[in-house]
Amino acid sequence: MRGLKWSADPGSMIIKQPTRILWGEADPVILAAWSDRVQEYFPDVSLRILPGVGHFVPFEAPDEILAEIAKLNLP
Repeated sequence: MRGLKWSADPGSMIIKQPTRILWGEADPVILAAWSDRVQEYFPDVSLRILPGVGHFVPFEAPDEILAEIAKLNLP
């Protein structure tokens, strides 16, 4: 496979469905400073930065996750 070049059409990486992102402000892996670019890939995004939360949002802020799920009004 040496020399094989792979490239994806940037347009194919766009998620067009409504998307809710909970991002840890203290995430050392995917910095919150990068959050200004999410709309390039998620045009219908709702972004919430969680203060004091790191990379493992479900473990560090489970109540915030549950609150967002409750807002979905699922049957």
